[in-house]
Amino acid sequence: MKTSTLLVIYAAISLIFGIGFLFSPNLILSMYGLELDALGIFLARILGAAMLALAVLTWSTRNIGPSEARNAIVLSIFVFESLGFVLSLIAQLAGILGVMGWSFVILFLIFAVALGYARFFKPAAE
Repeated sequence: MKTSTLLVIYAAISLIFGIGFLFSPNLILSMYGLELDALGIFLARILGAAMLALAVLTWSTRNIGPSEARNAIVLSIFVFESLGFVLSLIAQLAGILGVMGWSFVILFLIFAVALGYARFFKPAAE
């Protein structure tokens, strides 16, 4: 898969989750067996804003060819997705999330692997 295609897919998913966390965090997280208090709602909305920023970043840079700038962007998002995988796996194994929590784990893992491949193993010229 081309890195530009990966960035478009990432932008779309980040947009969906970003809007959900920003405007309806209780509804989204109730599907995962979570109830939020006022602080949880605030933090989920901050996460939503960050996800929307990632959507804008990845959409805006989707057509940048191989370069140091694109490598830095892909590396940064790879770090986020890798940490997200580890943290969501820990939460899932601790029983914090319901069965739907595995979707977080799997989504973080898929993007960590794809971005890691794009950053570290893909030939420079696409």
